Amino acid sequence: MTIGYIPFIRGEEIMKKYKGIFLADIHIGDMPRDQLKHEFEEVVYPFISRHDLDFVIFAGDYFGHKLYLNDENTVLASMILQEIDARLKPEAKIRMVYGTESHEENQYGPFKGMLDRDFKVIRTFDEEELFPDLMVVYIPEELLEDPEDYYDTQWKITQRPDLIVGHGTIREAMQKAASAIEDKRNVKRRVPVFRTGDLRRQTDGLVVFGHYHVHTVLDPMMMYVGSFSRWKFGEEEAKGFLYAEYDVSDHTWTYEFMENTYAPVYKTVGFGYQNTIFQSLDELKKKMDHFENLTKTAGMDHLKMEFNVPETCENPEYVMEYLRERFKRNSNIKINITNGYIEKKREEDQSALAEDYEKYAPIFDPNTKMEDRVTYFIDVEYDKTIPRELTALYLYSNLQDILNYKKKEPESV
Repeated sequence: MTIGYIPFIRGEEIMKKYKGIFLADIHIGDMPRDQLKHEFEEVVYPFISRHDLDFVIFAGDYFGHKLYLNDENTVLASMILQEIDARLKPEAKIRMVYGTESHEENQYGPFKGMLDRDFKVIRTFDEEELFPDLMVVYIPEELLEDPEDYYDTQWKITQRPDLIVGHGTIREAMQKAASAIEDKRNVKRRVPVFRTGDLRRQTDGLVVFGHYHVHTVLDPMMMYVGSFSRWKFGEEEAKGFLYAEYDVSDHTWTYEFMENTYAPVYKTVGFGYQNTIFQSLDELKKKMDHFENLTKTAGMDHLKMEFNVPETCENPEYVMEYLRERFKRNSNIKINITNGYIEKKREEDQSALAEDYEKYAPIFDPNTKMEDRVTYFIDVEYDKTIPRELTALYLYSNLQDILNYKKKEPESV
């Protein structure tokens, strides 16, 4: 048997396949260490043990942020690689594509020499023949002076690849992020924005990217792996990794997304203006009992409830205070409250403030003397006109001066 191949027979022809997995956006340090460790123990390690893999490739953001040597997550980062290494056959290879600098923070140094196998961290654009008849191009996220000319300045290859593995922004999946990057044209160095059409012109094979945390298939052979786990709201889609096989004889790929069913469950539930829970306090309390119980019995690890309390709700202030008090000590439940009554009152307050500002405009004029401001206020607010000299006496003199003040009589002509 040739090293790295899985031979099988189709008629008289010997077929060859390579098998491997792609993981992305592990973000070590961004979620509880023991939780992530448990997920690898239950999902990744058993899968590797059951399959005769030829490669394991990480598509960026292995780290979530800068870790220190005494951080327990630093130990976990090394442990994961060592556990994977222990389950792979000797000739299997491990590759790690560098991700976003603010996450990676150049922390791969300790891995050098740690594994006794073919192991590489790819920091800049590169190509390699990973195995005979399997050409790979690696695209780490790099800050470039001319990212618009990426394929002219960076794409230096000797052979059309069968596989592209990258980390970065593909416009069709991350339109807002792509626009934000492209708007910074005056910034000297920026990351590139890729397009599916441009990437597809570079290869007929598989394109696998990290960076976008939602597993997204952009065309039948181009996709974001998605993050391996969950650690916040807004990423409630399936998490996991990609298993793929490459048929050398006809240069075709087959793949399957392997879901990480051990990832913490984050659920967001909305209660709109028309929801029946606002019809009575009994109904509200009954529904809250139900959802709080779900976090204890139904595997819903983290719950966010968004309430749009209608203006017509009976005693909206009490409802909102009840919700805040009920869940303020429950770290697994987060609430967000908006209310028509509050919004209407805010609009009324803002309108009243604008009217007051217009009404008392001279008072806010920094060029107006203080005695004129006070005199104007008394005139407008109390409909009483007093001489500005008396106001000045009150502001700048003592009580006796005010008591002795006599209004000047007009001089006779």
